[in-house]
Amino acid sequence: MRKEKESNPQELSLESQRGPTHSVTIGPADISDGTYIAYLSDQVFNIYGSYSPIISQWFTSLRCRTLMAYTEKGPVGFVMTGPLLIDKGSLVASEVLAIAVDPEYQANGIGSMLLQAIEEQAQKMHVEQLVLHTASNNKAALRLFEAHGFRLKRSISRFYPKGQDALEMMKTLSRKKRPSTTG
Repeated sequence: MRKEKESNPQELSLESQRGPTHSVTIGPADISDGTYIAYLSDQVFNIYGSYSPIISQWFTSLRCRTLMAYTEKGPVGFVMTGPLLIDKGSLVASEVLAIAVDPEYQANGIGSMLLQAIEEQAQKMHVEQLVLHTASNNKAALRLFEAHGFRLKRSISRFYPKGQDALEMMKTLSRKKRPSTTG
């Protein structure tokens, strides 16, 4: 569902090779986006296994954060993160659990917008690292993640339910000074 009140949305005007110019806005997901997230997950992740049930579970979890990409026609993508490492009550690392863009809108910079927005959100929360997993044969995703500074950490055999190998990638975020906790 497109939101009218969005705090600090990012906008991109894109001219798709498949259609007219669309304005893309990035903003927080709300509960009404759950159906679209499950639909898109089925559409883009099905080659790796059945992911819509777990992604739907993550989406409703209070521990995960989801940002949406919207055009005037409605949602066209999402990115979801969850906590990975908490040290002394502070979130140190976060995992990009899923990122997906509607195939009709892929290769137009929307994935980059979603990654940039989630990185900015993580930095505001003083997260030091982002970690993600991607299929080793998903060349488009690898190019996107490498372009955003993610580096290979390790390979994992048979990571996905249908047996594909994965690459674990990591990005260290620029350090912003943490507020002092002593008075």
